[in-house]
Amino acid sequence: MSKKLAAKEYFKKAIELKPDMVEAYEPLVRLLAEQKQYEKALSWNKRGIAKNGELPPLILNEANIYSLKGELVKSKKLREKYQNLKNQIID
Repeated sequence: MSKKLAAKEYFKKAIELKPDMVEAYEPLVRLLAEQKQYEKALSWNKRGIAKNGELPPLILNEANIYSLKGELVKSKKLREKYQNLKNQIID
């Protein structure tokens, strides 16, 4: 089993055990996106948002996926949302 495949399985298991653990969604989504599994990445990211709310790392992941897919308008809107969320946290 490759290291990336093992990592994906590890993060999926972590999510199964603790669905609100955002720390597992973020790297899983990035691994899937790296492998051009964009729809799976978006699906897992949306699960993470559903469980954890709109946290900046998950919004940024989604923006990056849409950028990789060439959907730049969606990506730009999500990047703006990400920046707004970050600013709210800082303020």
